[in-house]
Order: sequence, then structure tokens, then C-alpha cells
Amino acid sequence: MASSTGRTRKTTETVKSSAKRPTTRKTSSSKKVSVVSDKVMSEAVIADSSVPAFAGSAAGIGGIRVKRLYVIIAVVVIALAALLYYFRGVFVVAMVNGQPISHIALIQKLEQQDGQQVLNSLVTETLIEQQAKKQGISVSKQEIDADEKQISDNLSKQGQSLNQVLAMQGMTEQSLRDQIRIQKLIEKMLGSQITVTDKEVNDYISKNKSTLPQNQSQSQLKSTVRSQLKQQKLNEKFQTWLADLKKQANIQYFVNF
Repeated sequence: MASSTGRTRKTTETVKSSAKRPTTRKTSSSKKVSVVSDKVMSEAVIADSSVPAFAGSAAGIGGIRVKRLYVIIAVVVIALAALLYYFRGVFVVAMVNGQPISHIALIQKLEQQDGQQVLNSLVTETLIEQQAKKQGISVSKQEIDADEKQISDNLSKQGQSLNQVLAMQGMTEQSLRDQIRIQKLIEKMLGSQITVTDKEVNDYISKNKSTLPQNQSQSQLKSTVRSQLKQQKLNEKFQTWLADLKKQANIQYFVNF
């Protein structure tokens, strides 16, 4: 009985011991969870406490960006002012006692005075160039150079320079070259249709002896007269040709002068 009782006590103690162990483990686990929870809460508190500092930092960055924007705007304004001053002739053509005369006002006045004539010239030149392109006709730089030199040489013989004559006529060398080019296109398109006979040359000389150069030989005089008559006939032919060309063309005007 004693032995049985002893065994019973041991079994009871073993059971009690086994029953207590899970309780101890649970307590340890509970403590760990508590520690982790405290750590998380602590980090959350730290994170919350750092929000105002971050917001202040963002505000500082925003202020720097605004300042940079003002600097960029100032630089752009200064650059625009410099460009306007440098290219002031594009916008203002003159100053009268501090009052500006705009480039637009000048253009409007020119349009009122010569607008229709200039526009007609541009239309005519465009028609000539289009027709020459259709016929595969062009004018080389060498041809223009040769005609410009001839004009310059003729003026030199008269004691004048090309630049002086161009300035008096309000022209530039480029505008002269443009005129030469258009004239050469006309000659190439219509020149073959023009003929001048010897009889026409002789009749002209006999009728206009007093107005013709006296320092030329007979052959030179005939060559000069032939060129003049050919140019006259070419101009007449051109007017008829241009009138027909305008009738066939589709020309639309969007301004009235």
C-alpha cells in the first residue's frame, strides 16, 4: 500500500509538474508579445513625433524652389529686355522726342502708298517663275553676274558707279540681281518669238539720227539700235503674254488697297 501510495504521489506530482510547464511557457510568450508590442508602439510614437520635422523640411524645400523660380523669371525678363533692345529696329523704326514710330506703322503707310503696285509686281514675278519652271527654264549665277558687270561698266563710262545709282533709286544689289533674273527668264521664254529685220534697224536710224550716239561706228550703232528694238518688241510681247497668263491663272486677293 505504501508503495502504491508512493507511486500515486509521484504520478500526481508528475502530472502537476507537466500541468505547470505550459503555464510557465505561456507566461514567457506573453511577456515576449508584450515586449514586441511595446517596441512597435515606441516606434510608432517616434514616427509620429517625426512628422512635424519632415513637414518643416518640406516647407523649406518649397521655399527654395519658389526662390529659384523667381530667379529664373528675372533672368528671362532681363534676357527678353536685352533682345528687344538689340532688335529694336524690328519693332521701332524711329523716335521723335521720345515718341516711337513703330515698324508696323511704317509698313501700313507703305502699303497705303505703294501696296497695290508692289503686290502686282509680286504676282507677276510669281507667274513668270511658275511658267519658267513648267518650261524647264532657269538662270545661272554666271549669267546674272555677267549682266550686272555690263550694267556696272556702262555706268562707269558715264562717270557713275553702280552703288551710287542703286542708292539714288532706293535699290540694293540683291534687288537688282532679282530683276536681272526675272528679265533673263522672260528673254529665254519669249526671246525666240522676237525678230528684228535690217530694214527696221535702218529705218529707225534714219528717223532718230539726232538722238542716237554720235561717237559710235556704223556697226556699233546698228547693234545698239537692234538691241533697243528687240527690247521694245519683247516688252510688247511680254504684256500680251502676261495678260493671257493672268486670265488662265487662279489668283485670289485677300487685301484691298
